[in-house]
Amino acid sequence: MASMVMFCATAISYIALRSRYRRRVPRSEWIQRFIDDGVTTLNIFTSSECETFMSELEKIIEHRTSIKPEFTPPTSLEKMKQSAKTITDMLSSTNGTGGVMDIHLDPFLDFIRTSPKIWFYIRELWKETYGCSENVVDFPPKFNADFDSGYVKLDRVCYRFPTFPSPSKKSFNKSQPTRCLLPHIDTCPTLNINGNVESFYRPIQCFLALTDTILKDKGGFEAGLGMHKSFNIWGTKLESSSKIGCAGNYIGIREKVICEKINHVTIKAGDIVIWDERIPHATSKLNLGGVRGAIYLSYLPDCDINREFKRREWEGWKEGKIWYGETGGDGVWAERKGWVGEGGRKVDYEWEVGVKELLGVGCF
Repeated sequence: MASMVMFCATAISYIALRSRYRRRVPRSEWIQRFIDDGVTTLNIFTSSECETFMSELEKIIEHRTSIKPEFTPPTSLEKMKQSAKTITDMLSSTNGTGGVMDIHLDPFLDFIRTSPKIWFYIRELWKETYGCSENVVDFPPKFNADFDSGYVKLDRVCYRFPTFPSPSKKSFNKSQPTRCLLPHIDTCPTLNINGNVESFYRPIQCFLALTDTILKDKGGFEAGLGMHKSFNIWGTKLESSSKIGCAGNYIGIREKVICEKINHVTIKAGDIVIWDERIPHATSKLNLGGVRGAIYLSYLPDCDINREFKRREWEGWKEGKIWYGETGGDGVWAERKGWVGEGGRKVDYEWEVGVKELLGVGCF
């Protein structure tokens, strides 16, 4: 595995990275897509690499649950259902919604999240949008953030099972650990519009796709393209009409006029999928293909609020907890899923240098 990258320090020559990775995709093309649509994809890993990555993810799942992930014939439907339920019960605090699994730290995941080329493209995009004086209308800067450096926020992975046949149409999506993520945004409109945040500043969201989702109903990503530009209008209406309101940095979307604009995004294995925090997004209702795999990637630009958040994240981690959200200014912390394995053995490995670098210890 490659050595860890200390994002808050100049451990990697930016000039060297710039010359190495810029040749792969015309700079203006993928950045312009993001400026126009608020969503862009960039293929930076080969299909062969992604097969290896998917295999590594499944090894982690098997190690933490003692269940071998087998969701294709000749495995029986009943065995697939039982395996999915067991894995979900052990690893997912969302009960399997969207395939979200609470796997935060592992040497393999650290290798992906600290990839120099992913970091290079994220930083390029930051600097051409929120860090660019020409784009302040559509991408207003906040917190005097330094877009040349930043941190990794701990995040989860996606391992979405195929949609299993159900005798009841009403229970087709609700009664199994393969249901979708409903339309939502991961920012509170009022706070965002007023230039504030609940806990941390993450203007751009991202994941690495390990599998293809070329067609609809394959469990893939959906987004409302271009809606970041009118966010101040529809975001305000959304929050005022919501019966529940914001839950920390999250607010669900049920308004038909918004949901109708959320459409399938074609994604290939090896794509990093990047979207603006103001883009409403979801996953397709059904997954009629194979297992969908992805690694969520959260990068935070360097600023006071993010330094404080990383300090809190590190303190919580040392206590065996992970940050899940914020309510009324108090952090919502929960015991890490999969923390205790067979015989009480800890399955999340605790290493010194690696954890500290990933969490940015020494940078704040």
